[in-house]
Amino acid sequence: MKGSLEQLRSPERLPDALSRFGSSQAWLRGGGTVADVVLRCIKPDGGLSDRHFSGTAQLISLEAYRLGSTVSAPSVVIARDAEGGLETLAGTLVEARVVDVTLLVVDLAPSATVQAAPAPAATAPAPAPVVRETPPAAPVVTPRVGEAPREALGLSSPMPQRPARRTESDAPGTVVPDAGDVVEHFAFGMCDVLKTDGDRIHLRVQKDQRIKEIAPEMLRIVAIDLEGTPRRFRLERKL
Repeated sequence: MKGSLEQLRSPERLPDALSRFGSSQAWLRGGGTVADVVLRCIKPDGGLSDRHFSGTAQLISLEAYRLGSTVSAPSVVIARDAEGGLETLAGTLVEARVVDVTLLVVDLAPSATVQAAPAPAATAPAPAPVVRETPPAAPVVTPRVGEAPREALGLSSPMPQRPARRTESDAPGTVVPDAGDVVEHFAFGMCDVLKTDGDRIHLRVQKDQRIKEIAPEMLRIVAIDLEGTPRRFRLERKL
């Protein structure tokens, strides 16, 4: 794993700039100054709305993940001057123009160096084996299957294994949240899905930006909206 700092100064779209950095698997984090921001925020009723802000704003934090050619929707926190004073907002970045942004790119793709196996050293041919006469082997009496005692057959039979209990998240048709989705956790509230790693889901709590790691088999996953962008789920406690 290695990281690098990239400086963005040209007035280009910030989503386009993010797609240029990182390998097939990378973590992007940054801050600086942006302008003409469009932020997707969660309304009090749980819906989503796009808010437009003209002029410049301070980019306090930006986090995104790259998997292959896809970059997740960046989660950002911005601050701007408003009539009542300094206004701080958090949400998903839809649009912004770069003014001066510093980006930390952490490459998460494993790098493996494949070394060719050394060729075996040439060896002298082994001498021919000496053939010796051996006495004829005694005849082997093979017992018939019917003569084996029942107790021996019972001991050799394998114990039947109890089938593993299938968890609710493994049931057919269950959709598991992935990177870029939004979930409503029964304890943490609204969270952004950072990545799904086998039996763990990594979340970032929207209200305080803390990172949480949960086990999906302990929860009941309810799909709320699978057609929208991002997809929305509810994570409920199993009773």
